[in-house]
Amino acid sequence: MKRIVSIILIAGATATAVASVGIFAPSRAGASVSLAKIERQVLDCVNQKRARHGLARVRPHADLMSAARAHSRDMAHRSFFAHTSAAGQTYVQRVIDFGYEHAGWARWTVGENIYSGRTGTLMATAQVAVMRWMSSPIHRRVVLGSAYRDAGIGVHRSGCKRYFTLDLGRRAR
Repeated sequence: MKRIVSIILIAGATATAVASVGIFAPSRAGASVSLAKIERQVLDCVNQKRARHGLARVRPHADLMSAARAHSRDMAHRSFFAHTSAAGQTYVQRVIDFGYEHAGWARWTVGENIYSGRTGTLMATAQVAVMRWMSSPIHRRVVLGSAYRDAGIGVHRSGCKRYFTLDLGRRAR
């Protein structure tokens, strides 16, 4: 079985970043995953953008939700902004560690966008986070990736910053 893996990692001063890996995985996606209000707003905004481009909706997936929440919390508590954790764990390692594994799947792909905004301003809203991702070609490719079906959203606040993580993925046999 041949797998293709590619990684795109861009981090900029604009407080948005993206990463993507390609190889595809069904999911533990579904209604059993509960979302905080702001997580639901991010998901709704992402799915609105995808619908405008004729793409399938992404659904919350328990493993990706756990990975995204943990990463946003980690960035907030340790005051850093990157796809790689303060401990050196990449986003690919993180989603696998949280159960979104590629072993046993013929195709597996994941991508990640992160964003941070100052709380108490419009910059810390779900709408602006998604708008900023859409205004950057590399981040837009993650939001509008036709392969993706599963989603994880994590939003965490610390002090005057709110950190957003969007993990998208798909696995197929």
